[in-house]
Amino acid sequence: MRYLGIDYGTKRVGLALSDESGTLAFAHSIVSPSEAPALIAALVETEEVGTIIIGKSLDLLGTPNPVQVKIAKCKEELEKLVTVPVIYAPEFMTSAQASRNPAGESARIASPQKNKNMGPVDASAAALILQGYIDRVKNTNG
Repeated sequence: MRYLGIDYGTKRVGLALSDESGTLAFAHSIVSPSEAPALIAALVETEEVGTIIIGKSLDLLGTPNPVQVKIAKCKEELEKLVTVPVIYAPEFMTSAQASRNPAGESARIASPQKNKNMGPVDASAAALILQGYIDRVKNTNG
């Protein structure tokens, strides 16, 4: 099963896809928050995604950050547009981690397609969220 990972931000939304076996996460693209639900729904169809994983933003004390309200709204919109599950996964410092990860250092995270107005950090952060989820599921199931 293919998974789609989301790193939701107030300015950009990073997207990542797993391989068809649902083993490895790869940075895919970056979209604007206003266009995200419709573009994600289309991607779910074209890439035959079985589950969407969206990062849940919590502060150091484990309480929701201000951006979590927007993430929850995006999740609700997605649930109206797609028939696949939309699941929260922990998202702690993934953007910072992605910005420190030199290109090519991790074989599990591919560079996203570059756009003149966007950098790779958001999509790479989505890949980190997604890979973390995949690793937890695989360790739990076997």
